[in-house]
Amino acid sequence: MLFNSLHFLVFFPIVVCLYYLVPSRFRWALLLAASYYFYMSWKAEYALLVVASTLIAYMGGLLIARTPDKARKRHILTGALGILVAILFVFKYFNFFTANLSSLLNLLQVDYSIPALSVLLPVGISFYTFQKISYLVDVYRGHVPAEKDLGIFALYSCFFPQLVAGPIERAGHLLPQFKKEHRFVTDDFFKGLKWILWGMFLKVVIADRVAIIVNQVYNNLEEYTGLPLWIASYAFSIQLYADFAGYSVIALGAAKVLGFDIIDNFKQPYLSRNISDFWNRWHISLTNWIQDYVFMPVYMSLSRRRRLRTLSPGARHKVVFVAAVLISQVLFGLWHGAGWNFVAFGIYFGVVIVSFHFIKDYWNRMPGLVQTILNFHVVTGGFVFFRASSLSDGLYIFSHLFTNASYLVTGLSDPAFTANLVGIIRSLGISQYELMTTLGLLSFAVAVEVFQKYEALRSCFSDKPVWQRWAVYYAMIFSIIIFGLRDEQQFIYFQF
Repeated sequence: MLFNSLHFLVFFPIVVCLYYLVPSRFRWALLLAASYYFYMSWKAEYALLVVASTLIAYMGGLLIARTPDKARKRHILTGALGILVAILFVFKYFNFFTANLSSLLNLLQVDYSIPALSVLLPVGISFYTFQKISYLVDVYRGHVPAEKDLGIFALYSCFFPQLVAGPIERAGHLLPQFKKEHRFVTDDFFKGLKWILWGMFLKVVIADRVAIIVNQVYNNLEEYTGLPLWIASYAFSIQLYADFAGYSVIALGAAKVLGFDIIDNFKQPYLSRNISDFWNRWHISLTNWIQDYVFMPVYMSLSRRRRLRTLSPGARHKVVFVAAVLISQVLFGLWHGAGWNFVAFGIYFGVVIVSFHFIKDYWNRMPGLVQTILNFHVVTGGFVFFRASSLSDGLYIFSHLFTNASYLVTGLSDPAFTANLVGIIRSLGISQYELMTTLGLLSFAVAVEVFQKYEALRSCFSDKPVWQRWAVYYAMIFSIIIFGLRDEQQFIYFQF
């Protein structure tokens, strides 16, 4: 079920009404049933994977908590994590692994082919698997108690607002909320509806319209060089943010309407001044997950290696930091997809993060606006590999960005460039009217992003008369109705 579908428009109000009508002690069961229905409406049989992974994590957590011996705790943790990772590997990475293994064997003149699995990637498997991994590790570390109520734990594992595309919730934050009685709070209810409205605007008005340009170019790369590649790459940065942030805000709003607080996954990331600040604002739940469960353990483990102890503390820190960042970022890239383009995506940002670590003193001397603009271009470069269908497609884009690119020097002063601009736009699958409409709506979205960043502006808006504030909300509603695409485009992160 998609948030931007008629199905959800009917489903969600029914769930909300029933939630506040049934006695508090039965609400967890209602939400659990609603969450499984939400997931099963996509492909019913794959709900068995959610059930299986839930039971594995639930039993693993109980066994870890009840076992006093540290060595046995570690064995139980390793076993439970191994099963969860094995499920994820089979459904997401098996064909990628076997295809590359087969190619390697053929290169070594070993005639052996490994059959591919004909399975559909389960929606959200990376999200709910990582959420269960964090639960087990936190129980092992003693950060959270093992949950004894299977029903509550099952709800934590599949809460529908954040089930298929996050955020990746921590047990210590979300689990206790399912045990509290949630009364209807008018302010929370309307705040949640406003978030849902804003998320819908980002998705169907901005992301889905910009996707027309992106899909036209990236799906027909051999037909384009130069300017169209630049336009499509910038457009994808906009599409990706509007699509994923749109989903995250809808999830935030849906949870808020029901009385729950989940992690805010985005905080105006394109207004960040450097790459470290960017990753503190973009896909925050995954970034924090990688930091806590990959980067820090790898960093600490490498720091204790005997061979590195011969180095000075400063040199040892640099070596370990670089290694931990690159390992973490490769995993970060592979989390997004089984392909060499995603490996390149991870390595790209790993190199950028390491580079910034060594030049940040020089970087910080630049004006803030220059830092923000440069950082946006650096991020957009990495997203080329994210959107490309393969590593070769990503390399094609980078190798053809400057083909017939005299306009980068002459710009609008070049008559030939100006004359060809209309033709270029039409070749991207969008009319001049649609382009101007999209740019206008995008300008509004950017203004809202800037508005949200500054407390003074938010306070100024909240002090406005009710009719003025609601005029903005109605304008967004009409924009969704008039300019939003109605073909129920899937969210980009559903594939992960």
